[in-house]
Amino acid sequence: MTYSIVVTFHSGLSFLRLCLESLIRTTAEDVEIIVVMNNADERQINVDLAYPRIREVRIKETLGYAAAANAGVTAARGKVIIFADQDMIFTDGWFEALCVVHFHSSRIGATSVRIVNPHSLRVLDFGIGFTRLNSPHPHLDQRLESPLVNHPRRVQAMCTGGFMIERHLFEQIGGFDPDLDNFYTDIDLCLRLKDADRECWSAADAVAYHFGGDFSQIDRSYKASFLKADLKAWFRAKNHHRITIDMDHYYNQSWRYFRSTGPEPAENYVACCLMNVADLQWYLDVMRQYLRLTDVAKLPSGRRDSGTEGLYEMLGYDFLTIRAPIAYFVDRFVSLANNQLWWRQRADVRDIIIDRHGNILRVADL
Repeated sequence: MTYSIVVTFHSGLSFLRLCLESLIRTTAEDVEIIVVMNNADERQINVDLAYPRIREVRIKETLGYAAAANAGVTAARGKVIIFADQDMIFTDGWFEALCVVHFHSSRIGATSVRIVNPHSLRVLDFGIGFTRLNSPHPHLDQRLESPLVNHPRRVQAMCTGGFMIERHLFEQIGGFDPDLDNFYTDIDLCLRLKDADRECWSAADAVAYHFGGDFSQIDRSYKASFLKADLKAWFRAKNHHRITIDMDHYYNQSWRYFRSTGPEPAENYVACCLMNVADLQWYLDVMRQYLRLTDVAKLPSGRRDSGTEGLYEMLGYDFLTIRAPIAYFVDRFVSLANNQLWWRQRADVRDIIIDRHGNILRVADL
């Protein structure tokens, strides 16, 4: 079997060098590495990488991720393609672990690494799930040793950083959709694998760090949220019939783990809803399968997937002094970690946190 790793590059040379050095160190010499250097500003790609095993494809045009990745496959010689983002660092053993999962069943169409946040050393991507309106990352921010994220699992979709697929299958389903440019290209490709009756898997023992995927920096200008909003509409229209709502499955996993690792939950909770989602009722309905919510307060913070939320600022004295346990509904459970005085003042009640990425946990587990 021959392998080609396709790295797309637009700008950010220092990250690219880190990525390439990790790929060269962790893969055999017969694994081809192709860098697709594409930018309308020729100065950004007019660099000599001078690495062994590297083939450079230079295109004086800003292609977007989908078209650049497709160009890399066209240039590749391998029968198996692995896509790598330019700002990823791959750890020892990732390649072998990815192959073990990918080739353990003929039904598997694509396999991805477990992507780790380099700043928190917690899970950044281990598959993508769906509600009716959104595509959360199940068990985002869990510690790497958590049983929720340390075994291979089948998923509907996943990020294409550290993503393995056989070339003939990639070409059969039409490659990446250039109309999606830089957004939803990975999820779209995974969903189209369903048409070929093939599965997507994430490999827990194949680990890579991804700088650009850090959710705490989600508002950086190059992410162009206004473009993402436009393309989400096209992505959903194109794939609505392929999507299965499955985030309730991940909440069930979290609930079983929650019950097995500590005291029983309280009889009743006040639901304090700080989530920034349009389908909040769906999350409440799912959690009512497990918890009795006696009151519901809806106070969204206005910041999707923020890394830090201040409970004093958002809730204030009246909520601080509630003696009933509170169930905080947030985008990310780690966003509440820095509220130490709040937690100290509520230490005698059994508050819990539910986030939009399928996590349920006690405050003590922050």
